[in-house]
Amino acid sequence: MGKSTYAAARDAFQISLGTYNATNFSAIGSDEEEALSNAHFAIADALLQAPADSLADVLEKFAMLEERYISYSEAVPDVDWAAIKRDIVSLAERQSPTASRSQQVDASVVAAWQRFSDSAWETRGDRPSTEQSRADENLLSIGISDDPTAVAKKLRYALYLNATSPWLEAAALGAVVPDMAERLLMDDTINEAIWSAIVSLEAMEARS
Repeated sequence: MGKSTYAAARDAFQISLGTYNATNFSAIGSDEEEALSNAHFAIADALLQAPADSLADVLEKFAMLEERYISYSEAVPDVDWAAIKRDIVSLAERQSPTASRSQQVDASVVAAWQRFSDSAWETRGDRPSTEQSRADENLLSIGISDDPTAVAKKLRYALYLNATSPWLEAAALGAVVPDMAERLLMDDTINEAIWSAIVSLEAMEARS
């Protein structure tokens, strides 16, 4: 059986990344440097937009975005976010918690989000730090789940932390914000991507 589109794109990216990292840019001209960079980043974009085979692939995409566009170039790319939304929809439709341990973790994530959001609504600012709140935020940050409901809560937590405006914080906590789509177009593209993932997962939850 041949490689999937994602696996092939990932292999191409790893080869390109090795070449890119090994290049001595001080020894080549600006035109050659630009051509090499453009070719490498085109391969990276192809990986970002390739259909993911697993949840790990989706997480890899977000890690690439953080490293390349936030840490490296301090910018957000013109990436096909619909492709990432499609990945999450497809994966969530195929995956459901089957083991009792997985179900317990998912229930813990949902409960952690409920406590966090209740506290955030009440304090509207710095939340008191308790052993429970620290455990909840740790679970929301690094807990692993294959349940769409729990993943949606984790994304709401991420959106809340990344929000720079009261309306987006409110939306993350569950409020209905008028003209949400239009507001997001003027906001951080990362927030737009996170919100599209939340809407996708919660739509599937409503249909189940």
